[in-house]
Amino acid sequence: MSRHWSTRDYMMRRQRGFTLVELLAVMAIIGILAGVVAGSISGLGANGQNAQIQSDTRIMETGADRFFNDSFPQTYPVVNPDTNNDGELDGLDSPPLPAGDVNVRLIDYDARLPQDPTKTFAPDFIKDIPNSAALVSYRAVTTTSDVFPAADGAPLIPPSNSRLNVAADDTETGAPSAIIFDLIMSKNRAAVELLKTQIPAGYIVGGQSLPTGAEVGKLDIFFDVDNPWKPGHILKVSAPVLATGRANKWEVSPNYATAVSESNGNVVDTVKGALQADGITRDPGPTLTHNLEISPATTETPGTKSLEIDRSQGSLVAHNESRETWVLKIFSHPDENDLNDPLITNPSLAAVYRWVNEEHSTIQVEDVFEAVAGRQALLIKGDPVASPTPIPTSTPVPDTTGPIVGTISPFNSATGVAVGTDIVATFSEKVTSSTVNGTTFKIEDDLTSPVAGVVTVAGNGLSATFNPTGDLANDTTYTVTLTSGITDLALNPLTPFTSTFTTEVLAAPDLTVSTPALDFGTGLTNLSFDITNVGGGSLTWTITDNDSVGFLGTTPISGDTTSETDAIVVTVDRSGLAAATYVATITVTSNGDIQRWHRGGIGRHASGRRTSPGHFPPFVGHLWNSWGTVLVPAGHGRGRRWERLRGR
Repeated sequence: MSRHWSTRDYMMRRQRGFTLVELLAVMAIIGILAGVVAGSISGLGANGQNAQIQSDTRIMETGADRFFNDSFPQTYPVVNPDTNNDGELDGLDSPPLPAGDVNVRLIDYDARLPQDPTKTFAPDFIKDIPNSAALVSYRAVTTTSDVFPAADGAPLIPPSNSRLNVAADDTETGAPSAIIFDLIMSKNRAAVELLKTQIPAGYIVGGQSLPTGAEVGKLDIFFDVDNPWKPGHILKVSAPVLATGRANKWEVSPNYATAVSESNGNVVDTVKGALQADGITRDPGPTLTHNLEISPATTETPGTKSLEIDRSQGSLVAHNESRETWVLKIFSHPDENDLNDPLITNPSLAAVYRWVNEEHSTIQVEDVFEAVAGRQALLIKGDPVASPTPIPTSTPVPDTTGPIVGTISPFNSATGVAVGTDIVATFSEKVTSSTVNGTTFKIEDDLTSPVAGVVTVAGNGLSATFNPTGDLANDTTYTVTLTSGITDLALNPLTPFTSTFTTEVLAAPDLTVSTPALDFGTGLTNLSFDITNVGGGSLTWTITDNDSVGFLGTTPISGDTTSETDAIVVTVDRSGLAAATYVATITVTSNGDIQRWHRGGIGRHASGRRTSPGHFPPFVGHLWNSWGTVLVPAGHGRGRRWERLRGR
C-alpha cells in the first residue's frame, strides 16, 4: 500500500541534523584553516614590523644628514656616550663601548642646532619620534653618517656587516659535491650569533641519520694580523664537523687554545681567552661548540642551514676582536668516502641556484635578521656535450709587472710597538719563496745595526714574516727594508720598500711596599710586608734598619724584582728585653727610590703591668736618586715632635 507524505512530514524529514562524523570533519577543517590563517597573520605582523623599522631608519638617516649639514659647527644629533662623566669611553658607560670609541652614538631626539637652540632634531628635522623607537634603539656612526637599529642597551658598536661567499667542488647536474661557505667578519663589529642559509630547491643535503662522530665537514677559522693575541700573525684554528647521531644535526667544537700562527707554526693558546684582573693577561682559549642544523630542501621548496655560534665562554665580548674568516666545508660524502651515501647532491636541472643568507648579531633585537652580502649564486650546468666545439685560445700575455708590498705590520711610523713583535709583510702577488731571506727582508736599528732573525714565507708566497731572534730594544726606531731581490713567480723584481717603527719606552723601576707600619704588640714574633716593582725593568733593592738593641731581623735583605712581588719577613727577639716600648726604622733602598718607615714598637710585661706600644703616624718618604727629606716622628702621646733628617 502506498503511503502519502504530508508537506509538513516532508519538510521535517529534509531538516534532519548532521551526523557526529560530519561534525568532527568540519571542525577539523576549520581548525586547520584557523592555524594557517593565524600563522600567516603572525608572519605578516613580523614582516610589517621589520619593514617599519627599515623605513624609520631611512627617515632618521636623512634627518641626521640634514641636521649635520645645517649645524655650525657641524655635528650629528647624538647623545654624549660618556654617561658616567669619568672622561673615559669604555665598558663602564651605559650603553658600554667594549671595543673603545668606535664612533657609534645614540640618536638624540632632543638635540638642538648649535647656532639655533630653538630647533631640535624632532620635530624640525624629522617629523616626530618614530613608533618603532619603542622596540629598537637607533644609533649613528658619526664617521659615515650611517643610522642603524639595535637592541636597547646593546653595546655601542657598529652592526656586523659580514660577507659570505659560496662555492662548490662540482657544478655538474646531479653530481655529488662539497659546498664551501666563506664567512668574513670585520673587527670591532657586532659578532654574529646565528647565520641562516636558504638551501635552493632542487639540492639534496643531509637527509640521513649518521653515527655519532662521523665527519661531515671541516671548519677553519682565521684571525687576521690585527688580532690582539699575536699581532702581526695570521692565526688558524681547525676542527671537524661531526654528526651527533640525530638526523641533520651536526656540531663543530674548535679548541681556541690550539690556534697556530700561519707564519711560524707556533701555538698561541690565548685566542678568545678571558682577560684576567690586570686587564692584560689572558686565560687559555676556550673550547666552544657551534651547532649546525639542516632542514632539507625538496625539488619544489627550499630548505635551511642554520649555524648557531657559541659565545658563552672565553672573552665574552659582543664584538669581533679581530677580522675573522670562517671557512666551512660540508663534504660531498660522510668521512670523505665516496662509498658512503652522498651528503650533498646537485640539482638535476641546469640553472643558477642562489644560497640566500641572513644573520643575527649580538646587538640586534631578538628574531630580527639582516641580509648578508656576497657571491652566493652557483651555476649548475648539464652534462658536457659529446663533441664540444673547441674554444679558441689566445696567446698568453707575458707577466712583466713586479710585485709590491701590500701591507706591513707594524705599520709605517708606528710607535709604542711591543719589543716581542714580529714584522709581517704581504705582497700584491705570489713571490718566489727562495728569494725572501735575511738579505732581501731585513731590519736595522737606528745605528743601522742589523737585527738577527728568521724569515719565513706563508700564504703560498703572499706574505713573509721576520721573527727576531730576541726581543727588540726599548725606545728604539727600526727600519724595515724589502729589496728588489725578492721576485714574483715570473722573476719580476719587487718594488723596493722601506718603513719605520719605534718600540715602546721601558718604564723606570718603581718601588712600592704593601704597608707603612708593623705593630708587634706584646706577643707577636714575626710579621711580613711585600715589595713590588710597579714600574718597568728590574728593581734591585736592599734592606737596612737602625736597630741598635739587636731585637730586629729581616729576611731576605736584598733581591731583584721585575713585575713579581717579594715577601719580606720581619722577626723580633724578645729574650733579654726589659719591659719597654722599642721602635726601629727599616729602610728599603733601591734603584727606583728609597722608602723609610717605622716598624711599630713591641712591649714587655713588668710586675704584672702591660706596657702599651707606642703608636706613631706611619710615614713613607720618597728619596729619588737616594736624596731627599724624611720626617720621622720622635715622640708619642698627645704631644708629638718631628725631627727632620737628611739622607743620601
